[in-house]
Amino acid sequence: MDLFFVISGFVITRLILNDTTSHNMPGLVRFWFHRARRLFPSLLLLLVCVQVWMHTVASPALQASTNNQTLAALLYVSNWQAVLSQKAYWDLQTNFTVLNHLWSLAVEEQFYLLWPLLVLGAVRILPKRTFLALTLAGAVASYLASALMAAQGNLDRAYQGTDTRAGALLLGAALAIHLSAKDFQAGDADLEMRTRRKTIALIGYVSAAVLGAVWSIAFLNDSALQFWQLPLAGIAATGLIFSVTTTRRSLLAIVLNSPALRAIGAVSYSLYLWHWPIWVFLSSQLPSVQGGSKVVLAFLGTSVVSTMSYLVLERPVHRSRIKARYLVPLLLVTGLLIALSVTVDQQPVPTERQDGILIN
Repeated sequence: MDLFFVISGFVITRLILNDTTSHNMPGLVRFWFHRARRLFPSLLLLLVCVQVWMHTVASPALQASTNNQTLAALLYVSNWQAVLSQKAYWDLQTNFTVLNHLWSLAVEEQFYLLWPLLVLGAVRILPKRTFLALTLAGAVASYLASALMAAQGNLDRAYQGTDTRAGALLLGAALAIHLSAKDFQAGDADLEMRTRRKTIALIGYVSAAVLGAVWSIAFLNDSALQFWQLPLAGIAATGLIFSVTTTRRSLLAIVLNSPALRAIGAVSYSLYLWHWPIWVFLSSQLPSVQGGSKVVLAFLGTSVVSTMSYLVLERPVHRSRIKARYLVPLLLVTGLLIALSVTVDQQPVPTERQDGILIN
């Protein structure tokens, strides 16, 4: 997830800075509309399908827990809804976590809303080096806040808070600010340039190795995650992105730019949206499917549904020239209908009673 956060901070900041350079003033409304067109339709499709599931074969208890998550997802506050619900993120039963994974999308959206405003002000009044230093300071402060929360035993708050997870986003943003003042794509005929490119390529290999090592040893409910593993992962992810975006002839850059990985990257947002609800669906509706069969079925189901979502909805809408005055009302009406669906025709949640055995 932190690799994804660093990539997102890098890409979004680079887009904003390029827009500033090209148009003298960032088109914030245009930026936010592009983000909405890119993200909202696929999310709304997921929420519609989940509501169909809730109103047909889902249990009342699952329906109740999912309804709260649905409303939070519509407002992009899933992370704070999870934190304020005071339900331990790591201890929740899989069967009742249909939309839990959307906490990270909420962090992203909150970043998309606030960060362009800060960039707009910074590029007008601050030297680029000062802006870079402040961005790095913000990343350090975020990681320190996360470690402090973890030291106090509040692992859920540390893991899901926007402020405590902004470190990786800000590292990516800092890299974009740094590269905006550099030209690493110049010719590499002279020895000094070739040496520099070899060094940068080595940074990429080391960063990839560090990421792999951290991923293999991290335990998500361990305070070590906030103390040093997430900061190290964020730094390594930044080094990896720096390397592959500035030395595109390196073996690592060539591998990551392969057609197969580019195809997976194209549908990555749909994969992210659908993978967990499909897994929870199998867990709750088909409990007899276990082990390898469940993994294979979940993999196939996620691949098929995600690809269909991308081809039928995500890509056509993203490439369309539909204007904001038509698309925005359509998205708002769809969101409103989803919100209404979670408040009407709901089954009562079973209550607990003690009668020899506990019945839920």
